[in-house]
Amino acid sequence: WRWIKGKRQMDNYFNVLNAFIDKKDSYYSIHQIAQMGVGEGKSIGQWYGPNTVAQVLKKLATFDTWSSLAVHIAMDNTVVMEEIRRLCQWNLPCAGAAACSSVEPDVLYNGYPEEAGVRERLSLWKPLVLLIPLRLGLTEINEAYIETLKHCFMMPQSLGVIGGKPNSAHYFIGYVGE
Repeated sequence: WRWIKGKRQMDNYFNVLNAFIDKKDSYYSIHQIAQMGVGEGKSIGQWYGPNTVAQVLKKLATFDTWSSLAVHIAMDNTVVMEEIRRLCQWNLPCAGAAACSSVEPDVLYNGYPEEAGVRERLSLWKPLVLLIPLRLGLTEINEAYIETLKHCFMMPQSLGVIGGKPNSAHYFIGYVGE
């Protein structure tokens, strides 16, 4: 799904907006982030570094019944595939997609079209947000990482990069030129 200017958006578009809207009861609102940060040892109004934000998002995702996101934080720059498989697998009392007919189809298929076999392969999997906290330089980004970072931005699955200094971080979703 892609947002198209001037076209009526799918209901899921509004569901995503509502999950982040600035209201106390929205799953990922600033209110929820601040409150969950308290559980991470941060006072409300205190700086949350990228690792704290990652931990907070992981905890908030457990309360998100709409999207059923699985959030995984790759510690020590290591992605362990078995951990991700275990996290993303639905723990349903049924044995296979056909036996799970009582489960809401949109929850299982996460918006995938009805292509041959795609739904059955994906039906028992949750959508994943993989967060990889790492440092790309001390005071500025190391030139060695720039081309690889550009390739990450070109991936349709990329959610972007958070970076910067304490009290001055930025969220990058792409690049222009070099």
